Amino acid sequence: MPSKKSGGKRAVEKKHLQRDAARGDNFEANLKRRLRKLGKPASSRPDAVFLWLAKVGQFLITEALADIGIPPEMRREQAIRCLSPLVKALEPARLAEKLAVYEEKIAELAHAAQERSESDG
Repeated sequence: MPSKKSGGKRAVEKKHLQRDAARGDNFEANLKRRLRKLGKPASSRPDAVFLWLAKVGQFLITEALADIGIPPEMRREQAIRCLSPLVKALEPARLAEKLAVYEEKIAELAHAAQERSESDG
């Protein structure tokens, strides 16, 4: 009995089979494993979340550019789609890192001041 699929559907299936063959076995499982290695944000604080989002964005762009299962022009399009949210997350992530350093220094200074006041008193 002849296939009831249209020529377009058969062409898409063929393209997907070629893509999957180029990517190799366990592509999805390997991708998910590498993504899980990024973990979750260190805390629910916005600074930690922005830092985590920046790491995820960088990972996604790298993966999009390295995916041999799709044509180069699609890789570029995927990377460009990932880039805009990444750029939006990077500046707050950079500021959050600086803020964390400043908060740590302030806590150290406060602790040192408290120790001095206790030793003077």
